[in-house]
Amino acid sequence: MSGDMYVGAYWGPRKESSGQCADRLMACLHILCDCDEGFTHWFEKGKSRKDGLGEAFDFRAKDNVLRLLESGYHRHNPNRSVMDDLGFTFGLWNGDSEIRSASISVTCGSYVENPHLRNSVVIDFPENLGSLAEKDRCVQILKSVVETWEPDWAGVISRISRNMRPFNPALPFVDWMIYVNRIGIGHFMLPATATKMEVVGKGTIVIVQNHPIDPSNSADMLNVKEVSGSLSLTK
Repeated sequence: MSGDMYVGAYWGPRKESSGQCADRLMACLHILCDCDEGFTHWFEKGKSRKDGLGEAFDFRAKDNVLRLLESGYHRHNPNRSVMDDLGFTFGLWNGDSEIRSASISVTCGSYVENPHLRNSVVIDFPENLGSLAEKDRCVQILKSVVETWEPDWAGVISRISRNMRPFNPALPFVDWMIYVNRIGIGHFMLPATATKMEVVGKGTIVIVQNHPIDPSNSADMLNVKEVSGSLSLTK
């Protein structure tokens, strides 16, 4: 069972081969290993928990990763021909107990011009966050996703907080942390609670405050609003 918090990364049409997507996934999972022990092992998702606990998925073997991606092609019915412009969709989970269960879901390589369809990477954190509630550790996870997948925007988000406000994956959404594909954001632009980290050659991660957002806390939500305003993301 996944918890409330997740990393979400989103980008528009980008035609990429299975090989290019495989390289991105392998690089991302390799870095995640150093971020938290819950990300060191992965299993392919099955129809049930038991089905998904077969042999661990070897993400260091490119042939294995390519097989996973190509099993995630979208296909026409009834002739099963590949819908190439929709790219690949697949998922992995870490096989841990329910309160430590985490997963990663990916749609990549899609180049269809449809505003309702986005490429994305979503890493669902476990119910028991443990060290993932630490700012420094969490920002490294977000940074690893940004560096390897190069999204238009990404963030560390509470689902409860998200569901209380308008959310559109095509538009940056401020919660605990947000990455925007923009450099040169000065400290003077941000409220006192916020800090920032530039991702070299890509954009900027802004951390709204030192701890995860509690949507029932008015001070936390004010911090979110002020960062959103500072980045000109407020509607």
